[in-house]
Amino acid sequence: MKKILFQEQQRFTQWWLWAILLIPSCIVLYNFFSPLFNTSSTDSGNFSFSIVMPRENWIVLLLLVLILIFFIFIRMTTVINADKIVIKHLYFVKKEWKWSDIQSAKIIKYGFVGYGIRLSLNHGTVYNIKGNKGMLIQLKNGKKRLIGTQKPEELSKVILAILK
Repeated sequence: MKKILFQEQQRFTQWWLWAILLIPSCIVLYNFFSPLFNTSSTDSGNFSFSIVMPRENWIVLLLLVLILIFFIFIRMTTVINADKIVIKHLYFVKKEWKWSDIQSAKIIKYGFVGYGIRLSLNHGTVYNIKGNKGMLIQLKNGKKRLIGTQKPEELSKVILAILK
């Protein structure tokens, strides 16, 4: 295996994204545990409660937990060596491009194109977790790829060293 010249691992750390994910989760959990906070008692003086929710609430709770787990563990890894660029995105996407197939590569600042794997008219296929900087690759077959990065200066030095 060739020496790794650049490696980066990105995760979703945007506060607003976590707010969007956690607020509904807190509401569902509050509804789930609200009988505990209700201090009503029976005529006999005994406290009783039951955590019985409609099936729809259980489904929503399960979906929210699965979505949270997905976002907690999702990563995008970029590895560059002298032969190729390799990215791993989500849990099931692995792409690689050999430097011999790349016409040009440069660091650009782009407008918001979304997170995840997206198609863009200006940038081709975009692989992004956060931010607005990335490596734009122009392949010899005319296709474009954009790989988001949080280390643009370091990545730029590696690109210059490889493509000179």
